[in-house]
Amino acid sequence: MKGKSYACRNKKENRIREGDFYPTPRSLVWCAKDLFHNAIEPGSLITEPCCAGGSISKALNDIGYGVIENDLYNKRKDIMHNDILHSNLDLWCSANVVTNFPFTIWDDCVMAVLQKENLESLITIGRLNYLSTQSRLESGIFKHLKEIWVFSRYVDYRTEEREDGLFYVGAMASGWFYFTKEKVSAPVIRFVDVQKYATLGNVK
Repeated sequence: MKGKSYACRNKKENRIREGDFYPTPRSLVWCAKDLFHNAIEPGSLITEPCCAGGSISKALNDIGYGVIENDLYNKRKDIMHNDILHSNLDLWCSANVVTNFPFTIWDDCVMAVLQKENLESLITIGRLNYLSTQSRLESGIFKHLKEIWVFSRYVDYRTEEREDGLFYVGAMASGWFYFTKEKVSAPVIRFVDVQKYATLGNVK
C-alpha cells in the first residue's frame, strides 16, 4: 500500500528520512506492563525491528522479555539491519513484535508485519488521529486491531532518552496499538496513566 509515506523517502537510496526517528520513553512500556504480559507470555522473545538506540528493548528487558534487535540505519554494529518493507520477516523476525514504527511509513510497516505467517502479536505506538482516515478504513488495516492503550498525557517523542523514563508533554495523542492475526469488529479502548512521567513540562 503506497501513500504519502513514500514521499518522505529518499527515492535515490530508497531510505527513510532520519528525522523520522526519535527515542521512545521507556516509561511508556513500564506503564503498560499489563498489556504486554497479557498479550505476550513473560520470558518470550520479542523482535524490535526499529530499535535505534534500544530504548524500547531496554524497557522490555526490564519487564521480563528477551529482545531481538533490528534497526533501519547502520549506526550500531551489534544488531541486524533488515528493511521491514523489503525483506522476508519470517526469516529474521520472531512471532511477537513490539516497536515504534517511523510515523511516515507506519501503515506500510503495520501491513508488512501483519503478512508475517507465524505472527502472534504486533504492538506499536500509533497516533489516535490515525483512526479517522478513510484510506485506512478502505485498506482494512484496523480489522486486526484488538486493543488501543491510550496514554493519559500527550507525549513529545522528541524528548531525549532518559533512564528515569520522564518525557516532555507534546501536542499529539497516542498510545499502544495491539494487532493480532485474528479479525475483530472493533478494538477495545483502554487507558494508561503516564502522569508521573510527564513532568518535564512542555517543549518550547
